[in-house]
Amino acid sequence: MCAIEYSYKNWKNNSDLNLVCEKLLDNANVDIIFTNFPFSVSLIFFVIGSDIKVTFICSEIESFHLDKGWDDSPLYVVLETIVKAPKKNRHLNQPDHEFSCREHDGYLWEINVMPDVNLNIKCLSFEWRIDRVTEKEMALFNAS
Repeated sequence: MCAIEYSYKNWKNNSDLNLVCEKLLDNANVDIIFTNFPFSVSLIFFVIGSDIKVTFICSEIESFHLDKGWDDSPLYVVLETIVKAPKKNRHLNQPDHEFSCREHDGYLWEINVMPDVNLNIKCLSFEWRIDRVTEKEMALFNAS
């Protein structure tokens, strides 16, 4: 049984990414999905003792650093997750060819996941969401 504070029902409408990182992603396991790499990477966090999963989708990747090989383990232990938003916003009507000639540092999202993988991703596009762990996913965790 999940602690009430850490149930999907209580977090499903939360839009404060910093709070989610601080409260949920300080004790989780993460699966790294490389299906569309190098164009995008998905991180699926399974919150320990909860029915919550948090998905990050990083696209238009500028840099990617992972201390462990992606096939070392199906899930990695997460004790800290930090997401830094870009300092600058891209103008919506700026043509791609103009933007691609610029220095991107101020426009990048930076995602750090520690300590097991020491993952650092810098990307131009970042999305996230909170979902409920599926029955199939729950069965896999209970089997291991």
